[in-house]
Amino acid sequence: MGQGLSPYLQRVAANILPLSQDQEDVVEALKEWEYRGDKSDVEDAVETCQLCDHYPIRYQFEIVNRFTNYRLDIGSECITRFDVAVIDEEGVQQRGAVAAKIVAKDRRKLEEESRRRTVRRALVQLAKMDQRINSKMLDSIANAADDRGLSPKQASLVVWRLDENGIELPRSYLKVMLKKAAEQDDLLAMEDFKLKQLWPCLTAAQQRWYSEKKPAFDARRAKLAAMNAKPGHPPLRK
Repeated sequence: MGQGLSPYLQRVAANILPLSQDQEDVVEALKEWEYRGDKSDVEDAVETCQLCDHYPIRYQFEIVNRFTNYRLDIGSECITRFDVAVIDEEGVQQRGAVAAKIVAKDRRKLEEESRRRTVRRALVQLAKMDQRINSKMLDSIANAADDRGLSPKQASLVVWRLDENGIELPRSYLKVMLKKAAEQDDLLAMEDFKLKQLWPCLTAAQQRWYSEKKPAFDARRAKLAAMNAKPGHPPLRK
């Protein structure tokens, strides 16, 4: 059954042919399998793809044989690489670009759920260790982290206290929101040492935005400060 196949495809054939209706042609056998949306995150990259034997994988996508009902947990890339059919929300079998888009969306969902769990765990640990973070503040920050994201001030506080308590959390897991004018101004006005701590939390687009807006913001503040410093001049707001 493996004649003429590359070593890679030989591994695929060895894993899939015994579980398929067609036990001779690996290409035809692959057509019997489909991904129906069942997926899981084992949280650590310790699993092996049951289709190609790649190790390690963290996110498992279950494929099912339509005829034998056998199931395999595989990596998302194998679904697109071997053109495994994908069942969409309407129950229609998809392949190619449409299938790849569905799989990519499901993987992003797993990654986002993982991010939220990790942030929650870090915040709960922080609340237990740090008297500065009470339960009411924790709930507010945790809900914001799950929902729209943290304001620059909230994110700065969290990063500071995480570092002070030695709690590890990838900075990119903290989402910083800059949609409101007040949030934008808070970031632009932030002290350098706080900004340095917060910088890894910002997306590449947010970092570019800051670099573009900061000079004009500082010039405007300097101008207002100079005007306010003039004797008898009423204070001006920024």
